[in-house]
Amino acid sequence: MGVNLQMYKRFMISFQLRNLLEKLGITVFFIIGYTFILFPQLHAEDAPNANTKKSEAVTGESKNTKEEKTPNTKKDSATAANPPVALDTKEEKLDEISDDTGKIFKAKVLGIGENEILIKDPETGQEKTLSTKNLIFARLAVGKYYFFLPPESEKTERKKDAPEKQGGSNAGAWEIIFGVGMHLADNSDVPKYLGEEAESLSDYYRTRYSTNFPVEPGVEGGAVHWQFFAEHRFHWENYFLGFGVGYAILPKSSSVVSSSFSGIQSTINMSGFFLPVYAAYYYRVWQSGAWDFNFGFGVGGMYTVITEKIVGGPSANEQTLTSFTPLLMLKPEFTYAMGRVRLIASVPLYWAQAHDITDGEETLMMHKSKNIVATGLSGIGFELALGYNY
Repeated sequence: MGVNLQMYKRFMISFQLRNLLEKLGITVFFIIGYTFILFPQLHAEDAPNANTKKSEAVTGESKNTKEEKTPNTKKDSATAANPPVALDTKEEKLDEISDDTGKIFKAKVLGIGENEILIKDPETGQEKTLSTKNLIFARLAVGKYYFFLPPESEKTERKKDAPEKQGGSNAGAWEIIFGVGMHLADNSDVPKYLGEEAESLSDYYRTRYSTNFPVEPGVEGGAVHWQFFAEHRFHWENYFLGFGVGYAILPKSSSVVSSSFSGIQSTINMSGFFLPVYAAYYYRVWQSGAWDFNFGFGVGGMYTVITEKIVGGPSANEQTLTSFTPLLMLKPEFTYAMGRVRLIASVPLYWAQAHDITDGEETLMMHKSKNIVATGLSGIGFELALGYNY
């Protein structure tokens, strides 16, 4: 009886222990299962490591197969010296390549060298090389850019071979100009003034010497005024800014007062010059090859110097009168470029008339009519000039 009781106790203990282990095993099983279902990233981290060797083996086999299929691929000396750098080709995403015409096409870039790149045609699957001289850039699928710029030596050669620009913008931003021109200006007040001055001098001599002193016309200055000028310009695209100065000659006029009885003769001469100073703005209206047509507008001032001189007789003397007056200018011009040198032909229009010509005390005016004598460059001209760009 005692033996049966002990066996029964052992049996119950083993039965309860087995039930406990079964329940514990089922619980652990469910915990692990739910962990894999709810947190799959915990066991996904080791997947790449598990397949690394296999992918490397497959990639190695594919590379060996390609090399066996194309054992005689032609490569130039530049490629041999600078072999293409192998890129990651695990993902078959297409890259973008731009040629020198700006056209963009897609292909798989396998390698990029100094002088060429190796690509795979996505349609045919064939591999081929492209020269970087005919490409602008390559954009890889991973977002990386490669730009293909010509070497410095090639840039220098292209610059030397490039034709020199023609027209007003050919050589440099600065230009120096020297020229000569003639102006048609109305300075008829000068001979009128000399005629009245000669009559006044004749009346003085007649009263003093009691004899007639007839007035004889001398040289009458023409309407043509010669001018020399220089201008410095700054070029910016189709716009020019110029600063100029000129020297124009007032033609000499004269009158003669004389008497054959007294032997007295006086010659009244009047001459002078103008100094125009201006700033001008030009615009290139038209250009064709080496030819340009520009239109300019200028403002400034004109300094006038008039010299009146009586030669011979008791009234011989000399007087200098000056004036400063505003100046306006319109200047259309044609130019022809020959390298850095330009030939310029222009037809300027001036408004520059000196009215207050004075010696500091008195203003030059007619003796009888008391009209103020006006001289200047108001009128039209024709100028030829040479310019040098630098």
